[in-house]
Parts: sequence; C-alpha cells; structure tokens
Amino acid sequence: MPAQPPGGGVDVTVEPFFEWVIERPPFGEDPPSIPGAHFVDDLSPYIERKQLLAEQDAQTATATITGLEPEHPLFAKVQAVVEARQADIGSRA
Repeated sequence: MPAQPPGGGVDVTVEPFFEWVIERPPFGEDPPSIPGAHFVDDLSPYIERKQLLAEQDAQTATATITGLEPEHPLFAKVQAVVEARQADIGSRA
C-alpha cells in the first residue's frame, strides 16, 4: 500500500470480488440452483485460503503499526479493524 497522508485515512483500490462456495454432500445428487454459487465436495481448501487471507490482513496491519506507540490514534484504529475482520472471518469459517 502506498504511503498515506497523515490524518487522511486509508485510500486503496480493490477489485470487486466474491466467491460463494457451498458444500455439495448435504444436498445429495440434486443441489439447489443458486445464481453465483458453485458447489464443491470439500470445503477444506477454501477454508484454508480464507484463513491465509485473514493472516495476511494481520501481517499488513502489523507492518502498518510497527514503530507506533500504542497511544497513537492510528494504532487503535488498525487494531480495531483487524480484530473485527478476524472475528468476522472466524464466525464464517
């Protein structure tokens, strides 16, 4: 991420992307037709990838706040975002 001006927030561009992966076995031979979803026999690789992405968030945040004192306003903001993101990911895994 490029350097950001002090007090200017974080300005980043991301791709619009989502992936809806559903485990097929509970549906037997006739999974429902859900637009945008695809069914797989094993969710393990998708869960592993999700956990890897969550870990990358934490590493990026750590790099961002390295060198800042815990009292710095940015430290608390980044920490809150990371904790919320990890809680969200954990609740979906």
